[in-house]
Amino acid sequence: MLLSTLPAISPHPHWTADEIFIPPLKLVYGHTERNFSAGIHIQDFYEINIVLNGNGVHYIGENKINVSRGDVFIVPPYVRHAYEGGDGFDVYHLLLSPQYLEKYSADLQLLPAYRSLFTIEPFMREKTNERLYLRLTDKEFSYLYPYFDSIAYYSESPSIENSIVCNSKALILITRICVYYHRDMQSNGFSETESKAFLNSISYIYEKYYENITIETLSRIAQMSRSAYISKFRQICGASPGEFILSHRINLAKAMLTETNRSISDITQALGFYDSAHFTRIFKTRVGLTPSAFRKRNKK
Repeated sequence: MLLSTLPAISPHPHWTADEIFIPPLKLVYGHTERNFSAGIHIQDFYEINIVLNGNGVHYIGENKINVSRGDVFIVPPYVRHAYEGGDGFDVYHLLLSPQYLEKYSADLQLLPAYRSLFTIEPFMREKTNERLYLRLTDKEFSYLYPYFDSIAYYSESPSIENSIVCNSKALILITRICVYYHRDMQSNGFSETESKAFLNSISYIYEKYYENITIETLSRIAQMSRSAYISKFRQICGASPGEFILSHRINLAKAMLTETNRSISDITQALGFYDSAHFTRIFKTRVGLTPSAFRKRNKK
């Protein structure tokens, strides 16, 4: 459901990779938070959350979701999120450094539903009340559970040996989650061919986000009629193609503003906005701050 009020801001509202990881020895970090609650915060790395026990509330963007055991959430960089749970609400966190995803990018891109799970699903979760995220079955949960403790153990003491074991176990965990999510996508009304064609259209957005992307181009890639594509896109992504493209551009802008020294005009051009005034107006409407103010607040 869309929020009328937001949780409180976390005492630590912005986590950075430098606070968590120690490249090249510690590229992932796993831990369990018992009786978990967390105010609104962001981080500049990917995070996988898995509810282990109890019932709670997951906040992402302007959406509020009731969650329970087995629910899996991918939280991308710079996405506002929070949890309310308390007694008996336990959540496992797998934190993935940018270096880890870069190191295994070629392999991860081959996984079924990887791009959907790490990019499309979080966007959908911000926009729709439908349960489009992954919920593990009891059998899947039991299979993955040993990896939670194992990754947590090996990530606590950085060393070459522990790093290799930890990275490998994290890769297995991500692989299984992607396979499970792919299964859910198939049961959501997509054939194998349709899934691939539709996801190719999403991939095109990520590759050509700076261009003037038309519905006609996307529907042709997806091998669907214009009206059928728009309907399916809204069903799966919880937004129109135009809204999805704009959201992706804004997320990229956040990363460029905090991780680079590129000028506002350069970022405007790189992301395909009409001019700096247009970019500033859209960014402030979506984020609540001008690009300059956002950079000042979040710059590393």
